[in-house]
Amino acid sequence: MYAGDWRINAEERAKYDLYFQQCNPIQGYVTGDQARNFFLKSGLPGDILHKIWNLSDMTADGRLDKREFTIACHLISSQVQKKGPLPQNLPPTLLSDAIAITANGVPPLMSSLSIARPVNSWSVPSQPLVATFSQPLKSVVIPPAPLTPTIRSKYLQQFHSLVDATKTNGFMSGLQARNLLQKTGLSQTVLQQIWNLADHDKDGRLTPDEFVIAMHCCDVVRAGQILPSRLPDDWLNGNTAQHERTGSLVKPNIYPALVNINQEIKDAFKSTITTENHSPETEELERKNSIVSYEDKRQKNYEDGFKELERRRQLLREHEEREQREREERERKRELELQKQKDEQERRKQMESERQLERQRQIEHHKEEERRKLFEQREAARKEMERKSRLEWERQRMQELSAQKSRLLEQINDLKSREKAIGLELQSMDDTVQTNQRKVNQANTNIQTIDQSINDIQKRTIQEKNLVENLEQQRKDLYIKLNYLRTERESINSSLKHLNQSKEFSK
Repeated sequence: MYAGDWRINAEERAKYDLYFQQCNPIQGYVTGDQARNFFLKSGLPGDILHKIWNLSDMTADGRLDKREFTIACHLISSQVQKKGPLPQNLPPTLLSDAIAITANGVPPLMSSLSIARPVNSWSVPSQPLVATFSQPLKSVVIPPAPLTPTIRSKYLQQFHSLVDATKTNGFMSGLQARNLLQKTGLSQTVLQQIWNLADHDKDGRLTPDEFVIAMHCCDVVRAGQILPSRLPDDWLNGNTAQHERTGSLVKPNIYPALVNINQEIKDAFKSTITTENHSPETEELERKNSIVSYEDKRQKNYEDGFKELERRRQLLREHEEREQREREERERKRELELQKQKDEQERRKQMESERQLERQRQIEHHKEEERRKLFEQREAARKEMERKSRLEWERQRMQELSAQKSRLLEQINDLKSREKAIGLELQSMDDTVQTNQRKVNQANTNIQTIDQSINDIQKRTIQEKNLVENLEQQRKDLYIKLNYLRTERESINSSLKHLNQSKEFSK
């Protein structure tokens, strides 16, 4: 699905519609704070959610309508299920599915004409978004939003503000209507379907009622609802209601006038019949006297009667037209008054909604301040704990260094005592060597003096030599030991030097 097909099926659309309702949209939109609180439940990183917001908020108005919210939910679902990376641009299939209905015929669950709810009454879903994206929902079919008098009045006012009735005979041209419909951001296919529904007389232009239907169809599509295949009866009934009211006002005044005309025609015919029903003698006499004059009179009476009838009909038509204009003017004033009242009510509702939004923003600001203070308190507590732990570590380190210093001082004292003992031993050895040297000198003197008695004391001499050799060997051993002690003394001096340096560093 995510390699190249981003279509939204019926179950997914139903889930997203339910999420949209749970966010409690205000006038058909989910605010940035509501969307953020809901999307954070998915557990996705902030940079991924930021990219999803930039893709779905196509109007860049800081809020999401139903279509944009559906796109955002579908992108989040793809990332939660790890189906693939996010696209750089919105795929056409995702854009079309966000507007059109799926093959199963499941329309959205929210009307674009929803009334603003109190801000403090909304609630977000209690389950995490990761779990709820995988739960199937039942499909619910809801018809398109009705065309209410408020909506009709709003778009009629817009039509009259855009169209000059004196120049266009009360019609909006096809070019002007096309430019206006293209500003809605809908696809050409959807706009063509809306045009076919609105322009039901196929004259290539829009009357006020057709304009109302076209704009209402745009609202229905932008809310994600299904467009009807034909115009609903309640939409058409609103178009004919005005004509029926006008006809009902005219008829009571036309009927009495027509009755009067019929009565006059009957009287004229009765007078003619009465004239024709005179006595035969009189009629014969008159016929004999002036046949031509009677025929002329009767023809003249007919002509005068028809002229009078036409004159009265003309007066009646003028009177009806004048009354029609007065009724239309009264109706227009009444509609304007109703429109003013409705506008005032809408303005009051808008002001109330703005006040509620302001209160909500203040509450959010207060909560944000509390969260910031709590964070600062936690941060201060953490720093204090770190400071205490650092002080404790330094104290333990000082204790360890003091113990190490004591051990080193003991070792130094021990080495000093050993050095002193070795020095005494070396001194005694030196004395022994000097004594032996004197003995050797004395022996040599004795050897020189008792050279003639050498034979006699050869054995003694050999013994003496052996003794000297032993002493010499002892002297060499003492020299070796002396060198060893000197080396050890140098190492002890080096250790003392390092110990003094570490002691100065610790101070």
